[in-house]
Amino acid sequence: MHMQALTERVEKAMSLPQQAGEGGAETAAGATKPSLSPARSMTAGKTVDEVWAELNKSPLFMTELEENDDTAALQALGYEGSALENGADFKERGNECFKARGYVDAKEFYTKGILVLAAEERKRARGEATTNPGGEADSDDEVGRQREMLEALYVNRAACHLGLANYRSCWLDGAAALRLNPRNVKACYRSARALLAVDRVAEADAVCARGLALDADNAALRDAAADIGT
Repeated sequence: MHMQALTERVEKAMSLPQQAGEGGAETAAGATKPSLSPARSMTAGKTVDEVWAELNKSPLFMTELEENDDTAALQALGYEGSALENGADFKERGNECFKARGYVDAKEFYTKGILVLAAEERKRARGEATTNPGGEADSDDEVGRQREMLEALYVNRAACHLGLANYRSCWLDGAAALRLNPRNVKACYRSARALLAVDRVAEADAVCARGLALDADNAALRDAAADIGT
């Protein structure tokens, strides 16, 4: 694939709407939907939650929160502010690099944000309380916002991996985002594109079916479905 075409695809992926229905405006008037593949035919009569339950059985989505030896080194730097504030800062810096097509640098910033917030998730998974810099326990609202930020960081890093042709890393990040939010359309789209790039057509089709169950008229997902069907 030519680099320009790949760049355009990645930039399109970054702007893909999260919520169902928002992508309808991108669909050309009168456009016809692609014929349903076997996977999409099987999911056509199911609810979104039923589709997700089926997809979650795939080894592709049996992922765990990211853990890396860099976590201790990152914490040792002593960033000021809360985990959410640090994660948001890394996300913003990553976005700036991504807009300039600096996918490698963007990926590094997103990774730092992921390490900060995934560490908080692992603490909670072990039954430990997470706290702010003042030592106060994180509220439910704070925890929810941390998870939303972590989800966004995974999805954005997936776009970097897609642009760098790191396809396995792309779909793993997509899977991590979907475990945090099973309704993340961007994660479905990017995972499907990465899987299709390495000819894992059946898995790409399954993830695309998941996305179309969330947003049947999403233009980017429809394009992916058409490519899968060819």
